Amino acid sequence: MTAEEYLSQAYRLSNRINANQREADNLRRLATSLPSPALGDKVMTSRTAEAPFVGYINRLVDMERDINAKIDRLINLRDEIACVIDDVPDDDVRLVLHLRYLAGYTWESIARELAVSNSTVRRWHKRGLQLATIPADGSDEKFPKNERI
Repeated sequence: MTAEEYLSQAYRLSNRINANQREADNLRRLATSLPSPALGDKVMTSRTAEAPFVGYINRLVDMERDINAKIDRLINLRDEIACVIDDVPDDDVRLVLHLRYLAGYTWESIARELAVSNSTVRRWHKRGLQLATIPADGSDEKFPKNERI
């Protein structure tokens, strides 16, 4: 895993959490909405006796458990990434890495914030990636880059 991939893990995981939370909100709406009454006589054949909202609630509970596990992982990962960034010896480089990977700034926002050119920001970033020492166990095995949401 490269330094950039390691430092980007928190951003990717945060995006997955946000997507899962949107899906959980959808399930919550489905579980709490009332179905419209069926008009006319219908013959029930292979229908279960369980109300539809029960399935939504069960899926919602599982999803919320998964989201909470990912949030715990995100908190730990952000702490790890902060330690890696704090070990970078150059103040300007460290600030660029912090703004990019922990604060989520764009390149342009970092340049504005630091009152330097975009090329200077990118040069400092490249230097930061060279100076950053990722932990030996810095692989993101629990949440691989291409994991489906």
